[in-house]
Formats: sequence, structure tokens, C-alpha cells
Amino acid sequence: MDEFAVLADINRETDQHQNNYQRYNNINFSLKEIQKITNFKVQKKHNLVQKYVPSAVDTIIYQS
Repeated sequence: MDEFAVLADINRETDQHQNNYQRYNNINFSLKEIQKITNFKVQKKHNLVQKYVPSAVDTIIYQS
């Protein structure tokens, strides 16, 4: 193997690592975005439940 072949090999490996890293970053970013959206939706539902559903304690007192 001459040095050019070795350099070409190293370049290929480096490109592969960079592609993997970029893919990892994209996935990570997507997951964080999904998490934000999910947390927001859960928080919204929680707020609606708090607003419109009487608390369990009130319900128990009311029923007894």
C-alpha cells in the first residue's frame, strides 16, 4: 500500500466518522425537539385537568 492509498483510507474513515457524528447530532436535536413538544403537551393537558376536573380530595368530600 503506498502512502496515497493510506491517506485515502484515512480520509474515508474521517468522512465516515463525521457523517456518523452529524447523524448523531441530528437525531439528538430531533429527540430534544420531540421532548420539548411532548413536555409542552403534557403540561397543557395537566393545566386543563387542573382547571376543569375537581381535585380528588374535593370529590371524596363531596361524595361522602
